[in-house]
Amino acid sequence: MKEKFDLIGNALLLIACTVLLSAGPVMADTGPKPAVFITFNDLPEIPCYGTLLSEESTTGPASAWDGTAEGKQHYSDTGDEIWQKFVEYKDPDGFYYLQEDWKISEDEPLEWTYYAPATFKVLLYYPETDTFEASGIIKRETLQAHFTASAGDNDDEGLIVTRQIELTRHLPDAIRRLLLTLLIEMAVILLFRFRQMGELVFAFVMNVITQTALNAVLLAQDIYHFSFADIFVLIGTEVLIFAAEIITFSLFIRKRHAEEHPKWAPPVCMLVANTASLVIGLLLP
Repeated sequence: MKEKFDLIGNALLLIACTVLLSAGPVMADTGPKPAVFITFNDLPEIPCYGTLLSEESTTGPASAWDGTAEGKQHYSDTGDEIWQKFVEYKDPDGFYYLQEDWKISEDEPLEWTYYAPATFKVLLYYPETDTFEASGIIKRETLQAHFTASAGDNDDEGLIVTRQIELTRHLPDAIRRLLLTLLIEMAVILLFRFRQMGELVFAFVMNVITQTALNAVLLAQDIYHFSFADIFVLIGTEVLIFAAEIITFSLFIRKRHAEEHPKWAPPVCMLVANTASLVIGLLLP
């Protein structure tokens, strides 16, 4: 029986690693990272490229060009000519081009999924006419912000950008985060030799409850635009989840299975499980 559970634990870890390597933007307990998604309406039927101009000169790994060869960090496949055009653009409010850009159309949205700027403008460039079109100043306000953009009624108005809130949009990401968290944390629990059915069911239900709470906080943040948004909400929620799972699982084991496990095992197990899912989530793009 012991060998059977060892095999199950190792199999779950292997599955978790496989999911991590192919999951893209899926996160575990960390929830989504700062991201901006913009869909476009009524664009001219000519090639178009877009970027977000940032109020700050750096965000995450992205930064403005410092004029040196080493400072050129343009990894998009849009090409050097497009990069040069955005570099040469002078924003009247002093916002920065952070060397991230995309080819866009009504079927190709702009998706900045890794530490998107907190305050930004949308800037479009049309190579055929060698012209730019910019929006006003926009605040992301939430970890993941979705917008639609369309041309203004006149040439002076620029792009009109409107925030979208769609409750159904959150469900697939919430489910993927829950499944990934369960894979990681249940594998750790098995490796710590918590293998009785009652222990596994309790840990499973506990993770479902805490993940539901985490996603409820993120959804509320998206709807109500908490003024203390972003990383503070995320860190506070994570700390509460850490504490709740450590205390709850330790009390359960002490009450039901105290003679079968050393006293240090439940809190250390929960600490390792939550830390693993948190760190892996942070490492994902």
